Amino acid sequence: SYMQMRLFQGREELENRGWVYPDIGTYGMEAQHDVAHNPALFIEPEGEYAKDFRDIIQRCHDEGKNLLLSAEGFRTWDAEKMLRLTDLVGAEKAELVFAFRCPFSVFYSYWAEEVKQGFSGSLAFRFMQNFIDWENSQILNPFFDLKRFEDNARFDINVLYFDAARKHKIDIC
Repeated sequence: SYMQMRLFQGREELENRGWVYPDIGTYGMEAQHDVAHNPALFIEPEGEYAKDFRDIIQRCHDEGKNLLLSAEGFRTWDAEKMLRLTDLVGAEKAELVFAFRCPFSVFYSYWAEEVKQGFSGSLAFRFMQNFIDWENSQILNPFFDLKRFEDNARFDINVLYFDAARKHKIDIC
């Protein structure tokens, strides 16, 4: 949530640098959680919020700016869904940025976010689900997410090592 908070707070500076970080699907928070968890509402033509989303995309085109979306839920999207969004935006390629954190430090953060979004049970249960088979854990194995996109030339993948940036006091935004 730190990254989304910084992106949201820095929207004016981002816009000055050619990036639009929209306040759509945010539930009044800093990330586009509703877009990530309910993409059909936004990226499908008949979606309830599709017109508002397309208006933001048109604004980006008109002003020559890039669209920036951020929410933990995007990590569950497969390549096909991400390509639908890429096509909707009218881009040839999607630039994906993965922020990798130390698996042990990130575990609690993801669980807390799941609870906040209403998608998880107890911490002990989530702990067991992930630590028993950590290599197949979407939370503990950062390479799990990248495998869906690595063989597709339409994705440029960037990796940000969050813990190193934090250690060196680098503003990731």
